[in-house]
Amino acid sequence: METSITYQTFFAILFLFIRLFEVVIAADNLNLKPRQIVNESGNGRRFKSPNGNQDQFHLLDVYEDSIIIGARNAVYNLSKSTLENKYTIHWKSSGQIVEECHMKGRLESECHNFVRVVTRLSNGRTLVCGTHAFSPYCREYEFSSGEDRFVDKLEFSGRAIAPYDPRDNSTYVYDAESNDLYTGTVSDFGGNDPLVYRKRLPNGEILRTQKDDLKVIDSPNFVGSFIYKEHVYFWYRELAAETLDNNREEQVYARVGRVCRNDRGGPSPAQDRWTTFLKARLNCSIPADIPFYFNEIQSVSDPAPTPDGDAVVYAVFQTSRSAMLMSAVCAFRMSSIISNFEHGRFKTQRTPQSLWGPLQKFYANPADRPGRCVPDSRKIQDVSFILKNPLMYDLVDSLHKSPLLIEGPAKSELTKIAVLSQVRSVRGQPHDVVYVARSDGQILKLVESSPGTFNQTSIVVERIKIFDDPSMVIRGIKPLESSDELLVASYNEIVKIPLFHCAQQTSCAACVGLRDPHCAWDSDNRRCVHMRDWSKGSYVQNILTGVSEQCPGGTLFMESSYLINDDQQVVLPSSFENSSTEASHAGGTIAAAVILTAVLASVIGFVVGYRFSNYRILNDKHGAHSSGSSSGGSDYDSYGRARLTRHDSMKTTDHVYAAAPPGKSMDAVSLVLNQSIHGHVVPVPVMTSISNGNSGLTTPRHDRNLLLNGAVMSNMNGSSQLANLTLPRDYRVKKVYL
Repeated sequence: METSITYQTFFAILFLFIRLFEVVIAADNLNLKPRQIVNESGNGRRFKSPNGNQDQFHLLDVYEDSIIIGARNAVYNLSKSTLENKYTIHWKSSGQIVEECHMKGRLESECHNFVRVVTRLSNGRTLVCGTHAFSPYCREYEFSSGEDRFVDKLEFSGRAIAPYDPRDNSTYVYDAESNDLYTGTVSDFGGNDPLVYRKRLPNGEILRTQKDDLKVIDSPNFVGSFIYKEHVYFWYRELAAETLDNNREEQVYARVGRVCRNDRGGPSPAQDRWTTFLKARLNCSIPADIPFYFNEIQSVSDPAPTPDGDAVVYAVFQTSRSAMLMSAVCAFRMSSIISNFEHGRFKTQRTPQSLWGPLQKFYANPADRPGRCVPDSRKIQDVSFILKNPLMYDLVDSLHKSPLLIEGPAKSELTKIAVLSQVRSVRGQPHDVVYVARSDGQILKLVESSPGTFNQTSIVVERIKIFDDPSMVIRGIKPLESSDELLVASYNEIVKIPLFHCAQQTSCAACVGLRDPHCAWDSDNRRCVHMRDWSKGSYVQNILTGVSEQCPGGTLFMESSYLINDDQQVVLPSSFENSSTEASHAGGTIAAAVILTAVLASVIGFVVGYRFSNYRILNDKHGAHSSGSSSGGSDYDSYGRARLTRHDSMKTTDHVYAAAPPGKSMDAVSLVLNQSIHGHVVPVPVMTSISNGNSGLTTPRHDRNLLLNGAVMSNMNGSSQLANLTLPRDYRVKKVYL
């Protein structure tokens, strides 16, 4: 039986490895090769922190000619054109607050005011909120032209607006129409009260999610938020309460949540609770019989409008760090998210012990559906259901139900994402250009070859090196379309680089082969130029295939037959065809090698472990027989106790009792003899009056004889019975036959 179970476990693990191998090999867009490599380290305009890595830059806002950077004890207002520091708002925590922070057990490096919220208010002031040495606080600043500086005008608590811990992932968005600030963060020192929150500035009404209910929100990491039409959307990952069914392992799921902008809370006592908070799971996975999920969302873009009036949101996902680490980029249509929230089924759990399942209830009247936007939510009759059941049953599937890009397992992690929407090609076809940051300080430029079609293919146009130090973590990226630049923020440096690098290619085939909507080959001037240089003339571009008959030898240019030379240019010699084909499949080869190695290691480990366990079992059996034979056939062990044997049969009662061997003392023994009385088996207790101090057992003092409660009687069938028989005191148990 144990061998069968061991085999079943092994083959189950082997099956999972094989399925993972099949999924990775079959996955589209796995480890796509960049069509050119660009080195921008040391180039471009840069702003470096005067305090080194201690500043922990956060890219918070970009408007007009200003780039707003939150830092430690300061806010930097940089010029968007030159990255020069125009103004600095200095705001340190007071000595008393810092001392209290130390008394709470926090390190000196943590007890500062790390600014995490900066936004321009509708009254012209600037709102600044920071961690304030684990005591969040907010200020409203107003620029004084006479003093040429920002002057603080108002202070109030920043609890539930800014995080306590500077390492916490939080988000915020400001609604200028209503002067409301929406946040996703925590509202206590220990981080045990996460919430989605709204505050009407500066001291107006507040709304929040239900407190102390893990089904509503549990240990979230917020990655982004934005306003879209009449709702505010929050993107985050959290511990999924629905995965705890049947003692399953706790898992993290990617979520999108939303609230209505006109939500005014419920009737008392729910006047400070959302009546419209809903959430759904995001499905970014490799389609298969057993899908391979990327469950942990890391970053999200702003919604990119589409020609049909919809919008697409791009997001970065990762697998769990306890598994094989891989990253992916998935896209989601806002119409799919809205449809799920407005027409999907709710996922509920009737009792804490029951399984989660869909709520089988149809709302014929949309006005009766929980979570809807209404003119005055305070007049809703019953909000008890939506307060505790915000989860939707159906998943939100990604665009084309597969990732646009997959990186791993031997690749750097994807961390941040931003999108430049509706970039027009030479023919006027719109393309979304996606910029994805990696954990090694580099950025990938990703383009969809044929957006809106079923044969959509992703293209990695280029990989851009931003920093010489690969440990520099990119904390934010934002395209500046007006200046054709990409803004990149690390912990201690702000960089601007071009959005495109067309001039790096010097031939028609190489320029067209980039498949970059920003670039086209100028046939008249024989150079690869950007769209802003397009005028009257002849331009060659093919985003769909990367090949054009108008280029000399262009029809020979295929993705499987190019290399990037030492000068970082695409080269086409046929002598490189074999090696380039091998390079183009390097990602798949690495993935296959890693998984095959894991499978082989599992097989070898199983065989060795199984053979070793059999060897131990045989040795144990041999040792057991040797030990039994060494007793010399004695009926007593070394402690004078009777041995229990199975090879004899119990035939007579006088064979049970005998004197103990010489020099052996006996423990107190309680026996139960099962005797047949009138056809029924009756247990007959046997007790001894001997008290054994060593054993800790004491028998009743009044029972000084070994007494059998019964006597030997003869019934009509001639069967012998025990009745009222008292045995002599010198009788000892010799053997007990089972």
